[in-house]
Amino acid sequence: MVTLVISLGFTVEYLVRVISNRGLKDVDGVVVFSVYGKDEFSKKRSDETLRYAEDYLNKVGVKNYILKYVNVDVPFEEILSQINDVLHPYIEIEFHLIGGMRVLLLSLYYYAMLCNLVKKKVKMTLYTEDFANSYEPPLNLPEIPESREALEIVRLLNREGEMKLSDIAKKLGKSESTISKQLDLLDGLIECRKIQNKKMCKLSPMGKILITMW
Repeated sequence: MVTLVISLGFTVEYLVRVISNRGLKDVDGVVVFSVYGKDEFSKKRSDETLRYAEDYLNKVGVKNYILKYVNVDVPFEEILSQINDVLHPYIEIEFHLIGGMRVLLLSLYYYAMLCNLVKKKVKMTLYTEDFANSYEPPLNLPEIPESREALEIVRLLNREGEMKLSDIAKKLGKSESTISKQLDLLDGLIECRKIQNKKMCKLSPMGKILITMW
């Protein structure tokens, strides 16, 4: 069962949209994070938003929910610790980052990466403010290959574009089995697909970004 984690600012509309669009079929609980406003007006708006959120969750039948204010006037690690105090028991988590202060959104994103690192089942969705677009950003960084052979493959595909595995092997003077092993080290940087029993490989979007940085 999935735990939904949703960030909110001063409107409950985003919470409603996420749950309405996604549904609650396999959801075990919902955690809503927000940041307490510093002035009285902001505090009042924050309280109202979480009160509306609680009312909505009750109306749609969510029995297990947590509404949590995060103190962001502390070092970054302490913000993560506050998030972890709430989320550490959960194994399968969907993060929906919409509203709230930037530091809260970034902290939840970083925490999701930590969850992914320890092999929890994690999904992340980011939304534009008008909800017109959503994105599923990566939760792990690809490893940069240290072997000369792997770097040669990346540079070759950067020059030539998509190539057959056999052509890569021929160009680099290696066996296809050797190239296949090197491709395993390039997960996240290289994308491969089969066309009529021929393996075609090209740089991934992340690979194209990183090759300009080497």
